[in-house]
Amino acid sequence: YVTKNSIENYISQVNVPYVYFDGMPQQPDFSIKLADGNTVAYANKNADALTAAGLAVTFANNRNASQTATLTISASEATQPAQGEGVAYYGSKTYNFEIRPAVLTNATFGLLLPEDEDSFVYSGAQIKPVVSDDVDDEGLYNNFDKPGKIMTTTNAINGISLKAIEDEYTVSYGANVNAGTNVGTVTITPTSANMTGSATMKFTIDKATIGVSNVKASETGVLKVQAN
Repeated sequence: YVTKNSIENYISQVNVPYVYFDGMPQQPDFSIKLADGNTVAYANKNADALTAAGLAVTFANNRNASQTATLTISASEATQPAQGEGVAYYGSKTYNFEIRPAVLTNATFGLLLPEDEDSFVYSGAQIKPVVSDDVDDEGLYNNFDKPGKIMTTTNAINGISLKAIEDEYTVSYGANVNAGTNVGTVTITPTSANMTGSATMKFTIDKATIGVSNVKASETGVLKVQAN
């Protein structure tokens, strides 16, 4: 004899923690306390424990901090009694969870160096480094197919892939002309509700080296010096 019962009577409590926006769909770890006192957990996107308990989970609206993210727990075929006896659970139950905005304050990110260069060098013009976190197999950053190495080992903003949020921030620059230690600045400012604050990276501009080969005499006898 099979008794049908709502999933409401199978699940006693669900604990879902808040998570932070990272540019990707969120599937937070959570635990379910069953009516019989046992607890099953969903961890690292592994639903094996839920499946064994006859449950399934789906997520919706789970990328942006401005949305109401949900997870829905449903009774699966495993909750049906094997020998035609017992309780067959049915239905589903939906729970909300919070996605908080990522905090960019004090975050670091990568700056792409000029191709074949190991530093930024004074040229008399404003230096506007490209922000990057796209890494190839050799550990070099190529920022969406642009060649060059990176000036920092950090490869994302607080773990957020720049490619995943490329339409959600703007980049601004300081004067970035004169040589000096940490005189250059690049700032990322969010344009969506998914992030708060801003992140600024400083960089050093090396002095230009003047080569002897670039010292030439003009027709008037005045020496002209051009930096390499």
